[in-house]
Amino acid sequence: AAFVLLVWPEALIGPSFQWRPTPRTHLDLVPLFGTTHDSPHVEVFIVFGFDFGPNGNHHSPVSTQSN
Repeated sequence: AAFVLLVWPEALIGPSFQWRPTPRTHLDLVPLFGTTHDSPHVEVFIVFGFDFGPNGNHHSPVSTQSN
């Protein structure tokens, strides 16, 4: 999934990559690349997350999960 983060006058764009070592944890790598003269050339974010909740299907869209 790609997204754009705008902080005027900077504009960054890039993909995100997610690895799920277990069903409830994920490690995201998000490299962002500058698209304007004022933007940094590259910014990289690494995010580790833990999914809370009793349901075992945490990485499917909410619209497909039943109540």
